[in-house]
Amino acid sequence: MLDALAARGVRWTQAIALELSPRSFPAWWGLVKLAEKEGRPAEVRALLTEAVAAGTGSPSIFKKLAEIEGKAGDAAAAERHLAEARRLAEQ
Repeated sequence: MLDALAARGVRWTQAIALELSPRSFPAWWGLVKLAEKEGRPAEVRALLTEAVAAGTGSPSIFKKLAEIEGKAGDAAAAERHLAEARRLAEQ
């Protein structure tokens, strides 16, 4: 995983955090915010999708992904991820 993340330009501290704890919300969120700051929207969506696949149980991850999917016109995916964000927030 470290090599794949490094190839994408991920900072080593975040890559190590994800290697140690693949479901780490702070590590994924930091990567998302960095990609947003650098103007890489496709990378933002990819990171959020990877965070979900890794099992990150954060409502913020699901809500952000739902927002992006809604803007991209993928209403079904947006609704599904928004419902999951709400479910997680209620726990």
